Amino acid sequence: MTGGVNVGHKERLASVLAGSGLLTFGLLRRSRSGWALAATGATLLYRGLRGQCALYRALGIDRAATEEGRFDDEMVTVDAPQPKGPPVTVHSDEGPRPATTLEKLAKLRPVFRE
Repeated sequence: MTGGVNVGHKERLASVLAGSGLLTFGLLRRSRSGWALAATGATLLYRGLRGQCALYRALGIDRAATEEGRFDDEMVTVDAPQPKGPPVTVHSDEGPRPATTLEKLAKLRPVFRE
């Protein structure tokens, strides 16, 4: 896999912790299902240590860039008024989830009647 880190810091930490747990648990089971768990754990551990995910790369997802603030100059800070209380300052985008595609969005029911 070519390219840099595309997995965020918190996700890398979670992958290392979960991967090492699954790897250890799978090796201690000494069965075929244990080997499958160990292989899954090793994959998560590798992903966490390297910070690269092949699926993210194929889908064009770069969580590390968002966490590092590489898109900050493209974001506009907005004060969002609230029904009760002071306005909330919003800086990050809550747009579509990274795996959202136009095909999935086209299957959604319309929100408004015409």
